[in-house]
This record gives sequence, C-alpha cells and structure tokens, in this order.
Amino acid sequence: MTRYARARGLTWVLPGAVVAVLLTAYFAAWIDGRQYYDPLGAMIYFDHWGRVPAVTLGALVVAILATATLHRTDEQVEGSTPRPTPTSELLTVLAIVGVGALLAVATIRSHPLERGGLELGRNLMGLTGLALIGTALLGTRLGWLLPFTVTGVSYFAVTRAYEQDPEQVVLGWLMFPATWRVTCVVAVLLLAVGIVLHRLAGGIPRPRRHPLR
Repeated sequence: MTRYARARGLTWVLPGAVVAVLLTAYFAAWIDGRQYYDPLGAMIYFDHWGRVPAVTLGALVVAILATATLHRTDEQVEGSTPRPTPTSELLTVLAIVGVGALLAVATIRSHPLERGGLELGRNLMGLTGLALIGTALLGTRLGWLLPFTVTGVSYFAVTRAYEQDPEQVVLGWLMFPATWRVTCVVAVLLLAVGIVLHRLAGGIPRPRRHPLR
C-alpha cells in the first residue's frame, strides 16, 4: 500500500488538496472583507459575490490533484506492485474529492450556496467529472486540460448578469451560483459521465509503459 501511494503521488496529492482548500477559504475571507475606492472616491466593499475566483480556482486545483493519482509518477516503484483495478483508482479520486468538499463546507460557511463551501463542492464535482472525461479521452498525462480549458472559457465568457441571461446556465454552470439547481444537476451528470468513461477506458488492458497511462 505504501508503494502504491508513493507511485501514485498520494503522499503529496492529499496534503496538497487540503492546503488548496484551506488557501481557498483564506482568500475567500480576504476578498469578502476587502474594500476599494471607485472613480468618484466613494469607498466600496466587496461582498461574498466577489469570491468567484477563489471558489473556482480552488475547485480546479483539487480536481486536477485528485485525478493526478490516476497517473503513475514512479514506474519503478509501481512496477513491483499488483496493478490497481479501475474501481480502486476511482475510489481514491472520489475519496480525495470528498475530503476536499467536506473541508470546503466546514471552512467557507457564509453564504454556502453563493460563492461558499457548497458551491465549491458543486464545482469540485463537475470539474472532477470533466477531468475524468479528459483522462478517458486524452490519457492521464493530459486529462487536466479539459477542466482547465472549461474553467478559463467559462470565467471570461459567461456574463455575470445571471437573471438577464438564464440561457447560459447549462454551458456556464460553473459561473452561476449554486442556488440555480440546474447547475448542480449538470455537475452531477458530468461526474457520472466521467465515472462511466473512466470505467470503460480504465478497463482496457494497457502495458505499464503505455503512453496514455
């Protein structure tokens, strides 16, 4: 078990995920209480709506770290251990995601569905699903590109006038508040599709040094 953890990077992935969530909570609190002056000299305070970068980037980092365990970081060490099953690999990813989501809920308590802990958990589910889809299609080395690309495009393309542009809610689910229930449905569906694709692709026997593994 120790060799498997070393080979899959679990010795740094799990602590890294915990640190990522704690940093997200810190910066979310920092943004929430920040103030600035508008062009007319009036003081304006940020509120919880300004925490979008924190909860989005935090979820992305944890999702990428979790799915990084699907890649063998040490061929020599893992070469001496039994090949893990797709189920055990998937359970490892979901366990890390679950720890990250629970920690986010516990540390970002204010307005949980509006740039808070529950919204980070929703983002984490959907981005993990995208990362699993990416690993199934592109391999474990490049699987992170899919959630990274979707996050970047969503952040800059989706308007923040949610009530005025509700048609964006499906494709732009990541930027919408979790109070929109359809965004949670999209995140769950992405995770489900990612799990299914991982089961299908992960069940294909490949040599230990296969380029996609």
